[in-house]
Amino acid sequence: LASVQRFYSDTETYDVQDEDDTTKLIRLPWNHVMRLSTGAEGCFHKGARVMAIFPETTSFYRAVVSKQPVWKLANGSTTPMIQELILKFE
Repeated sequence: LASVQRFYSDTETYDVQDEDDTTKLIRLPWNHVMRLSTGAEGCFHKGARVMAIFPETTSFYRAVVSKQPVWKLANGSTTPMIQELILKFE
């Protein structure tokens, strides 16, 4: 898990900062960076295969959605977001 610090349009690369080690930046090509879902896309149906952050870590693991998600509307928003998502990690 990392956060994007800067994008270089001329080389199509990103500087990212690892969430576990904030002392260094890593430069990656654009196709090695994936934006995390906001949950509004609606792709989290029961049985869907996903990559998810294992609790209390910053590492992604394969998982399967084991129960239909619980949706909510944020205050003042018309876009639903996932309130609860139950996963089974492989």
